[in-house]
Amino acid sequence: MSAKISTQDTEPKPSLTVAPKKPLKSAIAETPIVEEPSKFGQLRSFFLYVLIGGLVVSALISIIAILIGEFNEVIQKALLTTFIFMTHSLLVLAVVSSDKYNQIGKSILPTVVLGAIVANMITTTFSTWGIWSGETSWKAFNLYILLIGGAFLIEAAQRLILKHKATTYAVNTTMVAIGLLTLALIPWIFVHPVDLGDFYFRLVSALTVFAGTALSLSIIFNRIAISTRAELRTPAQKPQQTPGGLVAVYIVVGTLTAFFWFYGFIAFVGQATQRSYDRPYYDRYQQDRRY
Repeated sequence: MSAKISTQDTEPKPSLTVAPKKPLKSAIAETPIVEEPSKFGQLRSFFLYVLIGGLVVSALISIIAILIGEFNEVIQKALLTTFIFMTHSLLVLAVVSSDKYNQIGKSILPTVVLGAIVANMITTTFSTWGIWSGETSWKAFNLYILLIGGAFLIEAAQRLILKHKATTYAVNTTMVAIGLLTLALIPWIFVHPVDLGDFYFRLVSALTVFAGTALSLSIIFNRIAISTRAELRTPAQKPQQTPGGLVAVYIVVGTLTAFFWFYGFIAFVGQATQRSYDRPYYDRYQQDRRY
């Protein structure tokens, strides 16, 4: 008796395959990320609006003065004030527009450059209207150049910092020495060299040697650390690049600053040397000032 074969057993059974589920879209991914402007960014925008308002007001004053009067001294001062506001506004706009990564307020160099431009606009306007003399404004300009040069040196020293104790200590010492040297040079700008004692010139010279030595040691320790420790050759985090526009600003400002620093260095050395040769003259001058 032969067994009956069921047709259900001979027909191929469909394979039970589960269709892959489509990945669910994350609600976080669909939500656009909106970066809120920082407080300093809002303050910067407010400052630009104030600067624009001052430029418009100064231009209106100049236009009205031209239409209702002659080209007297007041109109000349008004036109010069408008020119000062226009040039400095363009410089501020160039710095702010180039700062794509919001380094102003976080990094010392762009912050000092922007502050120096604004301060020079104010001091130059004051000298234009006779609030103080042009000599005072020139001394203030030299002060801004001094601060910008110090900021350049501190910014350069900061780039040498590594996860290496000797390098870190040397860089921190360098920045402190540069800061002290910058502060020590301020009296030389505003006070007549004759009124400065010999100890002042020796102090500034000692700080200059100290800052130069610390900077040289920082560079040497940095090179030694990179050559001996392979993990320091590749930084853990990619350094933030400086935008091209801000680099152009640095080149122009740095060239001007380097020229004034070089001229000031020669003048300082010359004055310090002359004091040693003309000691009787300086002593007699100091004695005459007492009467």
